Amino acid sequence: MTAIPVFQEAHIEGRVGRRSFRRGRDYFHSGAIFNARRQGATLKAFCTGSNVTAYRVQVTFDRRGVAEADCSCPVGRGGYCKHVAALLLAWRQRPEDFAEVEELDSALARCSRRELTGLIKDLLDLRPELEEAVESKLPAAVSRTPAEARTYRHQAAALLERAASAGAAGIQRLAEQLGAIKDIGDAFSRQGEFAAASVVYLAVVCELLSEGEVLARREAPVADVLDQCIEALGRCLAEIREETEARTVILRTLLNLYRFELGCSGTARGDVSELLLNQAAGGEKRLLAQWIDEMLPGADSRATRRALGALRLALEPDQLDHEAFCRVCRASDRVFDLARRLVGMGQIDQAVEEAAKADDYELLRLADLLVRHGQGAAAEDLVQARHEATGERRLGQWLKQRRAEQRDRQSAVELSERIFRLQPSFNGYCRLRKLARPLGAWDAIHPQLLLFLEQSGRVGLLVRIHLDENDVDRAIALVDAHAADQAGWGLELEVAQAAERARPAEALRLFRNHVDYLLAARGSANYAEACRLLRKVRALMKRTGAARNWTTYLEGLRHQHRTLRAFLEELDAAGL
Repeated sequence: MTAIPVFQEAHIEGRVGRRSFRRGRDYFHSGAIFNARRQGATLKAFCTGSNVTAYRVQVTFDRRGVAEADCSCPVGRGGYCKHVAALLLAWRQRPEDFAEVEELDSALARCSRRELTGLIKDLLDLRPELEEAVESKLPAAVSRTPAEARTYRHQAAALLERAASAGAAGIQRLAEQLGAIKDIGDAFSRQGEFAAASVVYLAVVCELLSEGEVLARREAPVADVLDQCIEALGRCLAEIREETEARTVILRTLLNLYRFELGCSGTARGDVSELLLNQAAGGEKRLLAQWIDEMLPGADSRATRRALGALRLALEPDQLDHEAFCRVCRASDRVFDLARRLVGMGQIDQAVEEAAKADDYELLRLADLLVRHGQGAAAEDLVQARHEATGERRLGQWLKQRRAEQRDRQSAVELSERIFRLQPSFNGYCRLRKLARPLGAWDAIHPQLLLFLEQSGRVGLLVRIHLDENDVDRAIALVDAHAADQAGWGLELEVAQAAERARPAEALRLFRNHVDYLLAARGSANYAEACRLLRKVRALMKRTGAARNWTTYLEGLRHQHRTLRAFLEELDAAGL
């Protein structure tokens, strides 16, 4: 038999902590440890405590000391509680009180089949809820009772009913019994029967939902069983691949749990929302979205509506059109999400109208958003109006800071504009634009800068700016205006590429012009580039309905440049 060391009190205190040690010492001296026994390298006992049912305590040793320890109390996992301290003190002070018993494996090995059968039946008489667990662990060749939801729900409901009559003292016992039902699901899972396993886990979760008072209290032992069932249902979703009824029931139950706990505490469970978002397939996400839409009108608090709305938007981030997105945001009080969408679409007046409905905290976030999008004046008006109505200190601080920043930024804008006019560059233009927009000064500065660049003959920079600002028409006009003096040749190709989608006919013309320019310049590299552009010309002709003109155009090129043997060979090699 493995030797069990006798601990000094300092070592026991070092393991469990000063507070648990002191309370454990009180427990030991009051005689709370009883039925103490030694089984090989393990000490076992019961310890009376605040619960009506005594706690089971055990510590297993190896050559280095404590190898494992555990207690059935709410904080006993790992064996650092006062009850474990009491057990170790009892071993230190009165080791003779520990009866030596045979190790369980050895004792069971000596039993006959008949004795083992009788032992199991006796245990099931004491704990009838374990019958399903025993059946689920029988070899596959032995028939088992199929997993029926009503069977497990009936068991769980009976346990909850008994726990309600027992009061707070019955919570630990309830957790143990619900855990026994969960163990049946674990047995199904180990055998790969995940649909059957989900039936068991769902029975525990659904009955806890129906008995809302127990779930709302979030008692640690019962909450642990619930968390384990949720984690297990996530594994079932991962293993049940097809979109079956079993998956639908799991998803609906998880959503119901999410909604219930929002109503109880106003906070959302991250583990449940993560499962819904990551495990639901496309059709299932649409179904979840429909269920949430049905839940929103009945949500009894803003926090609940907002959390449900956030989940709803996350389920279909790219599928909602603008109208549907706005509808969900309004139904769930997602003011910031809605205003941000409107600002991004350039609908500033509508965004400001929605922002006015926000609370003070969200209003400040929206004001910062408007400032970043160059709508500083609108942001100030919003905050100023709310500050005058409520006198909220944070709003006043925002206005004060904003005015200080404006003074500094205005100076920075003026300096940046002087530098740009002395040394015009694209980076300098972008920097000036970024500084001026939040101040609302860009609309006045912008046309003056474009006129300055035009008068100073900065054609290339102007074209690049127009392309950056998606003003393709003005870029095309500039290239055309300066084609004669060849100032536009270097940017013609870039403008043509930018115009392909919105102005395909103009892009076609520019590409053809550039082909002519390349052929006039001569050289094998230019001929290869010309052939690459000709493939674009062919595609654009097809897009613009001019495909029938392609053959005529290409034959004309071949005839016009019939003396350029290298070009003709490049055409043949390109399959043109």
